[in-house]
Amino acid sequence: MIFAERRRADTSCRPGSVSLLAFAVSAALLSCTTPPLPPESALGARRLPLEGTLNTRDLGGYLTEDGRRVRWGRLYRSDQLSDLADEDVDELAAIGLRTVFDLRTDPEREGRADRLPPSTELVHLTMSHPSMDSGDITGKILTGRASHNYFEMMLERANRSFALDHTSEIAALLRALAEPGALPALFHCTYGKDRTGFVSAMVLDILGVPWETIEADYLLSNVFLEEHTRRMSNLIWFASLFRISRASARDLLGVHPDYLESARSAIEEEYGSTEAYFLAIGVDEATQERLRDALLEPVPDAESAGE
Repeated sequence: MIFAERRRADTSCRPGSVSLLAFAVSAALLSCTTPPLPPESALGARRLPLEGTLNTRDLGGYLTEDGRRVRWGRLYRSDQLSDLADEDVDELAAIGLRTVFDLRTDPEREGRADRLPPSTELVHLTMSHPSMDSGDITGKILTGRASHNYFEMMLERANRSFALDHTSEIAALLRALAEPGALPALFHCTYGKDRTGFVSAMVLDILGVPWETIEADYLLSNVFLEEHTRRMSNLIWFASLFRISRASARDLLGVHPDYLESARSAIEEEYGSTEAYFLAIGVDEATQERLRDALLEPVPDAESAGE
């Protein structure tokens, strides 16, 4: 099993083990098998407790600028769902999951199809960027051909592309979420941090959640993925023959505020604002209002008084 290879590689630092480490990096980047979950205390109430994922969480509870709140149990973000245990599939059925949006590419889905309850509709909306090709990334790791800020710049470019080159996918997802019977819904990519992080930001923005809160949710991936990041950054450091630092590896494996800000800046440069962006890509005011009606609720007076 790939995860067993990765676990063995983590405990071996002998020079002769470099080829094994290189293989493990390549296999791990291609398969993205989920490592053990971090402690429950690090995740808080947002985590949906699935054995086969690491970065699945509820987008509920965030306050909007008009004083409402995102409903709990209506919208989830996640990493890939291909490794779910039977109990995990039962959990998705128990929460009444109606729709899943898979943002991965066809090669990513090959052999790693989502495991879902029979009643859940699966929608494929492919989002990617050429620089995120796992084979190319693996090659740069194994040859050490990545400057100290290469991965950071790569993901900034990718996020600009998510915003400007995938407007049809973003619009389709937002319109689908506003349809009767679509919720509860979940969207995911492979790790649930880059494509999923951008989509989450757009959904929360259209709901009226302040940008500071949106950014804080985006950065939660670093908490949810910390054990995976620690493990893989060590592996990349070894497999690159110490030419790629752990810090550079973390640029690849985690998220930075600059990544999301690159997408936001691209939208503002091209469209002037996110409000204008949504209208221009085909998400009209009526659709936006249906989305808010479906996903927002008033905050009880007692709770408002206590904040």
